[in-house]
Amino acid sequence: MSHLRLVRPPGPRPPRGGGRKRPFHLDLWSPEEEARIRAALKSARWAFGSVARLADALRVSVDTLTAAASGRVPVSGALAIRLARALGKPLESLYRAPTDRRYLPHVRRAEDAMKRRREHPGLAAILAEREHVMRVLRGCGVPAKDAPDLCQLVTILAWRAAQRGRLRWRTTRSLRSWLRVVARRMARDWHERNPRPEELRDEEHPEALAPEALYIARETLALLRRSTTPERFRAIMAYAKGIAASDVARREGVPVATVYDRIRRARADLMAALAREDAAIYIRRRK
Repeated sequence: MSHLRLVRPPGPRPPRGGGRKRPFHLDLWSPEEEARIRAALKSARWAFGSVARLADALRVSVDTLTAAASGRVPVSGALAIRLARALGKPLESLYRAPTDRRYLPHVRRAEDAMKRRREHPGLAAILAEREHVMRVLRGCGVPAKDAPDLCQLVTILAWRAAQRGRLRWRTTRSLRSWLRVVARRMARDWHERNPRPEELRDEEHPEALAPEALYIARETLALLRRSTTPERFRAIMAYAKGIAASDVARREGVPVATVYDRIRRARADLMAALAREDAAIYIRRRK
């Protein structure tokens, strides 16, 4: 028979006559339904190959999953929703007793709330600007190995701000402006946590010690200096040294967009010069 149970959370009981009492909470599952869900959890462990993979799919810790499957803690509604989604089954398949159907609307409302948070209308627009955020971070001197982590953090902050109503935009330009400001702050904090030494250490760039690498670097640098303008050369050298584009723009007295344009054009000039060099070498070899 289905019924509501008052369940005390696991843990030591407080001493009598003093101390704060541990709160009770309602358990909406009948004993039969709870046993069925626990059996589904145990069978899902075999389907996913390991407890860790199943816990990762259900977004819970391994300890929580093990405790729920063994019966040490009651099964929560959120865990049942995630289990049904992971197994590809409808949520009603976890409810067999007719008397338990009356609790479906409550769990459905919780599932709809989770879906609304996950499928926010602005999430697609925020995710579409990840490349723009990556360009801003790289332009601020963040290394390529750390830029994806900071980009993910900027995306999460934007999503949370949009959910709470603090971030509203009508055009892509306004959204990019907000993301650009946050990305620059993240880059500034990163530079404060990771101060860059004045001179590069040999252990950070062991390949620079090789004579062939030194020769190629010097020849490429000389080719870049010959193939582009001085303004573009200064911009791309500052970018290579990790100097933020805003600092370069302030020093040159130009907008930040101009600095990015100079870096892009300097790269294009270098690629064109390298292509011409390769073509000339090929022609000389044919002769």
